[in-house]
Amino acid sequence: MARRKKNKAKSEPKGLQELGGYSVGQYVYALSYPNKVIIRGPIYSLFKTAEHEFMEIIDDIGTGFRMALLEDVIDKPSKRHVNSANSKVASKLRKHAREQEARKAKAKK
Repeated sequence: MARRKKNKAKSEPKGLQELGGYSVGQYVYALSYPNKVIIRGPIYSLFKTAEHEFMEIIDDIGTGFRMALLEDVIDKPSKRHVNSANSKVASKLRKHAREQEARKAKAKK
């Protein structure tokens, strides 16, 4: 007998849908909190505390979730910001390629 497909109830997204002119799903450049490293990606969720307004971003550069303050968002990224982000991504791709080559060479031995 075949298994039935489970019907999962869709939960409401956490946090706010819009805050400070930014909305969930919007692609932004920002400086991460607290170490001020450049990050970019779509906004996953928005939060407001007593002192600060935060956003959680799915980072394209570091491949993970990162937090950023709304005041640290780069509205118009300069060429310097874009090139910095692109060079970090390219560096990670080159590192991954080197690791793959090392694994292939080790497997041949």
